[in-house]
This record gives sequence, C-alpha cells and structure tokens, in this order.
Amino acid sequence: MALTLDDPDPLTESLEAALQLGLHLEVSGGIEGRERLAELLLADGHRLVFRGFGLADCGRDPAWDPRLQRLLALAKGANAWVKLSGIGRVPHGWAQAAAGRMLEELGPKQLLCGSEWPHVTAAHAYVPSYVETLEWLEGLVTDEDARERVLGETSTALYGFPQLKPVCLRK
Repeated sequence: MALTLDDPDPLTESLEAALQLGLHLEVSGGIEGRERLAELLLADGHRLVFRGFGLADCGRDPAWDPRLQRLLALAKGANAWVKLSGIGRVPHGWAQAAAGRMLEELGPKQLLCGSEWPHVTAAHAYVPSYVETLEWLEGLVTDEDARERVLGETSTALYGFPQLKPVCLRK
C-alpha cells in the first residue's frame, strides 16, 4: 500500500486493514518531518519501503545530506527498505554516491530496485525501459553479488516469495 505520511487520518480504516493483512507500506512522501510516525509504525512491527532513495535531497552531497542521514538512521536495523529508483529524475552521479552510502550503511538486504513502472505521470517525459533500468542499477551497485541480492533476495524477503534461484534475464 503506497501512502504519504502527511495525514493518515482519512485513510485510517484502509491503513489498519492493510497493516492487519501484513502488507508493507510504501512511503512516497519522503521522511523529512515524518520521522515520528515512521518510528511508531516500525516499532509496531510494520514494514516500510521508502521510494526514490527516500526522496533525499539530490541537490546536496549524499555524504552531508541531513535527510539522507535521518533516513539511514531510521532504516538501520529496522523492517525498512529503500527503493533505488528515479532513473531520469535523479542525477546519475548523485545516485551513485547515495547508493554507495546506502550500501555501506544498510547493505544490499535493505535496498530494492525500482523500475519506475507504471509510468503514470506525464510530467516525466523520459520513460526508461527495463533494460535501461538494469543498466542504471549496474552503475549504482557495481558489485555483482550485492546487485543480485538487491534484485532477488531482498524482494523475496520483503514480499514473502519462496526462495528461488535467480535467473539472469540478460547476457
């Protein structure tokens, strides 16, 4: 279930039903100013996925971005994942530096790859293919074992899929 953490009151009934079903919540509004609600949800054992690098400030150096620091502090050791997504919207150099920091502090077990599908907003003229998305991820997560984990084991654990041997889709 995707939500912003701005004002969950209008969604309370749906949110409670989703949480009772054990669904994870995909946070699409970033973490800034919403840390307390995220902390409460995580403390209650709920699983959170932060999309688009947690919507950290791609105008700042990832080594010094306070938003990214708060996200990493919140996610470390919690039932939280960060989606590496934003191809075409996030500067590649920034994405490489942010992904490197996330790999170092969280490890691949808390990182997911986001394909940007479905492409529902006309505001983003660039619509990447899956091949372009995989190539982008290869540039972000250069270690093949870590990348396989991001693409396979992490998603398997989050979604509760049975353990399967990963299949290479490209050569």
